[in-house]
Amino acid sequence: MESSCLWGAIASNRSSCDESGLVMEHCPRMCQTCGEVVDPRYDIRRLPSELQSIAWMVGRWRSEFGGKAFFPTIPKFTYGEQIDITIGDLSSKKKPALNYTAFAWDLSVPEDELIELHSENGYLVVSKDEKTQKEVVSLTTAMSNGEFE
Repeated sequence: MESSCLWGAIASNRSSCDESGLVMEHCPRMCQTCGEVVDPRYDIRRLPSELQSIAWMVGRWRSEFGGKAFFPTIPKFTYGEQIDITIGDLSSKKKPALNYTAFAWDLSVPEDELIELHSENGYLVVSKDEKTQKEVVSLTTAMSNGEFE
């Protein structure tokens, strides 16, 4: 994602990519006027209005700095982690959601021999709290070990 991009302007007004001005000056790739075509799963112009407040989360987030894990029963290890937040299936009449996928891998082996350490899948939804009328973002996940949250 372009660091200076006004993602909120694009998510809240899809036609902002069709107009000259601030959005087009700072977001040519996100508006798909240059570079590669954006995968529809990441194209925030497709984002339902109910998910606009979390539009900034759509994308692939990757850390390779070498997280360290310490557990009392196994040797310490170094890992990388990647989270994918994509736009869910818009064809259904269900509540709009962002898909969530995360996995961690062992950094001590070459990337072409990737060893997955952990994965989880789920979704994010936005609801309104009936008392306060504030938005509440919920994440529901199922992990590779069978646990869910």
